[in-house]
Amino acid sequence: MSAWLVGWAFGEVQAATELLNPSENSPSLFMVAWITGWTLGGIYVFSTIIWQLAGREIITLDSTTFEHRLEAFGLGWSRRYALAEIKHLRVTEYARASFTNQSTWAPPLIGSGHGPLAFDYGAKTLRIGAALEEAEARLLLAQLEARLPRRLNED
Repeated sequence: MSAWLVGWAFGEVQAATELLNPSENSPSLFMVAWITGWTLGGIYVFSTIIWQLAGREIITLDSTTFEHRLEAFGLGWSRRYALAEIKHLRVTEYARASFTNQSTWAPPLIGSGHGPLAFDYGAKTLRIGAALEEAEARLLLAQLEARLPRRLNED
């Protein structure tokens, strides 16, 4: 992917040069649309490479909050959930397809994720830990349950 990104960047520079120095026959509107899509594709691939190099998920618990953080090189975002609102903490089975696995692609930016550790939060089922195997998820679940103020694996 890194080698591919170099070629992609070359195409980006060529398109930007054409856009900034248009000839008489240059379709400017097309070039703006094309370079926008090209740039978004490059950002996605770059973030995927960064995730593969240094991405990780961090789970933090305190007396009232469950925090799930996605980060790479110390930069990232966190989602916080009130422990009182979490229901049915569990390990689920999921299809192990490479296109849905965080360890090989980028983390989920929106939606519920693809991991085997799941819980219900309001009307949503959220999934985390996509790089975990099922046995690892069960070990993590046991560790979480030991630290929670109450059991969250019951309805």
